[in-house]
Amino acid sequence: MTERPSDTDRVSTCVVAGSPEAPATRVRFREPRPAPR
Repeated sequence: MTERPSDTDRVSTCVVAGSPEAPATRVRFREPRPAPR
């Protein structure tokens, strides 16, 4: 896994916030491609 601690922290915050775009943001961090809308 090449995920940095900072990136994981950001993803965790999104999930905690309970935003509707939480899963989309997760893909964004993992893949450089823009999330499909």
